[in-house]
Amino acid sequence: MRALLSIAVGLFASNAIAEDLDAGLAAVTNHDWDTAIYHLLPLAEDGNRRAAAELGFIYFAGVQPNDHTNAVRWNRVAAQYGNQSAQYMLGEAFREGWGVRQDLRAAHVWFNISARYGDVQAASQRDQISADLSRYDLSRALSDALICVETDYASCP
Repeated sequence: MRALLSIAVGLFASNAIAEDLDAGLAAVTNHDWDTAIYHLLPLAEDGNRRAAAELGFIYFAGVQPNDHTNAVRWNRVAAQYGNQSAQYMLGEAFREGWGVRQDLRAAHVWFNISARYGDVQAASQRDQISADLSRYDLSRALSDALICVETDYASCP
């Protein structure tokens, strides 16, 4: 009986999560940013990578003005789960200094990781930055990207 009750509670919770995610994604599609954040923030805080990536987009898109810090925060969460868009956006953040100190080597790391998983635009950005880095910094960026991935994103810029 307890096992059956546990299964029922788990299914209910899973359904509620799916409904909140769907509501949040619909709100993003409709540019209803407050509703999107209302539904997505609790999910992202519980580790939902899709919700984290969407929050990163919302904050980088400027719908919450001057909140690049939160954009970086949520893109880091999503990037750790392999979200290529989030990895790309972290490259942009470090290249431009949005919510972080501008750092071309760190930008190269994130563009390289995103490119490694097939993002052609990230590869192009990485290659452009490569031309601006010293040989030492380029070598470090390549090493840092490898370490970042090998440590499951525990040691990333």
